[in-house]
Amino acid sequence: MKYLVSVVVIIVLIACGGGEKKTQEATAKYTYVTPTSEMLTNGKAVFDKYCHICHKEGIGGAAMLTDKVRWTENRSKDLDLLVQHVHDGYTGNYGTMTPMGTCMECSKDDLRDAILYMMDEANVL
Repeated sequence: MKYLVSVVVIIVLIACGGGEKKTQEATAKYTYVTPTSEMLTNGKAVFDKYCHICHKEGIGGAAMLTDKVRWTENRSKDLDLLVQHVHDGYTGNYGTMTPMGTCMECSKDDLRDAILYMMDEANVL
């Protein structure tokens, strides 16, 4: 049992940080999207199943769901770029987003919806 717990902890830590450094920076303003209720519902489902692992407590430098300053900073970036960072992985000033986080089966729409859900929860939309 201890072995299984150790393996799970290692997998979560790997998913929440580390990996290859990417240095793309936002060059365009936020592609404003008014999320539909369906997008927010999907985003919450994706967050609850996958994103909460890092974003609930800020593991690996992830923006906590309640960190309005960090989500305001993210909101100033192009939404497509944020989705690309989640999809491909990204290392920035706060830490590393590993490719796809913990959701290997998520589509880009799922990733977008999760980002918009987190921004909505942080009251920055």
